[in-house]
Amino acid sequence: MVLLAALAVLAAGCAAGSGVAPWDAGRTDAGPDAGPADSDQASPRWACETIAEDVNVEFARFAYRGDRGYAAFLSPSYSELLVAQDDGDTWSTEFVAATDGFGYLGFPGLAVADDLVHTFFDDTPFGMDEDRVTCVWHASRAIEAGSWFAEQVACGMGRPEAILLEDDSLAIFLGGPGGMYQARQSGKLDDTWTLEIVSSQGHPCCLGGFDQDGVLHVAFSGMDRVMRAWTTGEAWQFESVAMSGLVLWVAPWSVAGSASGTPLIAFSGIEGELGAGGESTAYLARRDEKGWHSEVLAGGSASPVGTPAVVVGTDGAAHVAYWVPNGDTFGLWYATGDSNAPLSEWLVEPLDPACAGRPVGISLDGKGSVHMGVLQVDGGPRRLVHVWKE
Repeated sequence: MVLLAALAVLAAGCAAGSGVAPWDAGRTDAGPDAGPADSDQASPRWACETIAEDVNVEFARFAYRGDRGYAAFLSPSYSELLVAQDDGDTWSTEFVAATDGFGYLGFPGLAVADDLVHTFFDDTPFGMDEDRVTCVWHASRAIEAGSWFAEQVACGMGRPEAILLEDDSLAIFLGGPGGMYQARQSGKLDDTWTLEIVSSQGHPCCLGGFDQDGVLHVAFSGMDRVMRAWTTGEAWQFESVAMSGLVLWVAPWSVAGSASGTPLIAFSGIEGELGAGGESTAYLARRDEKGWHSEVLAGGSASPVGTPAVVVGTDGAAHVAYWVPNGDTFGLWYATGDSNAPLSEWLVEPLDPACAGRPVGISLDGKGSVHMGVLQVDGGPRRLVHVWKE
């Protein structure tokens, strides 16, 4: 129908990755509307490089595994899905899937295991009710080499939003007007996908994975609230994380496990009409014995503030990337601190405008260094950029 059946590696040698732009990020002059309190701590240098140019500005994902980075993104015409891999000196780009000209692709995801790279996406024919005819696909290939293997997961269940790996088990969360579904598979090729409804309401946007006790955490938005769902493999349980008159969003890169076991959840919200007195704000929520508490990362903007990206290291330190309006462009900010400490105790720093953009993922490599995937859309080519701390 709308998806090409053959998924071969057509462009493994299409290298992107032009000059590295280092920057001394020792300054931490965050203003009161841009983030938490200033800090006088110094930090290592940041650097950035281009992963790919002329990319779709709506859909991209980024992940790091060990000492290698990966990115999944769509072409500007929504007709092709591509995956890029950091080969050390350059980023090579592979063609994964394409339409046959009678539909479009959307919502790519990305997860990297020890031996396989996984991506998902959906395809929708033109001119039809996309919530009923959209089909979700999963594709994977070996880390080192090989062709992509593709399989259909489900049709008519909504959009794919999040992907989870636990050992060899694979789960994709789907969301739409009919509710939230979990599609699970053993991770073996040609194995059957099983579908389970998680919630008949809401729209999933991200997932935090398993904590140290084996509990699966999922966060999703329901218009004026952010919800958390969790399960130990039996019935799903739910609780409200934040609720207000705002329209609230979470994103696939906005949930991370914390030192306490309960995930950190970042989200953004808009109150009123932007440009007519309305404001956009980004938040970070965490849970203690008294319940959930939300703190403002960046707020009071008449332009949209992006949903932050979050990761927590094995040492309990949290790392957050977020973007805020800066005139006609968007500045990229980085904050880090103990995942259980208030934001006023965190280090906050702006990044060089050459590296700035909208974060679509933040990861730690095998040495604990920070890596981000950033979409740049302000002037010049629309590019996907790798930003890291040297």
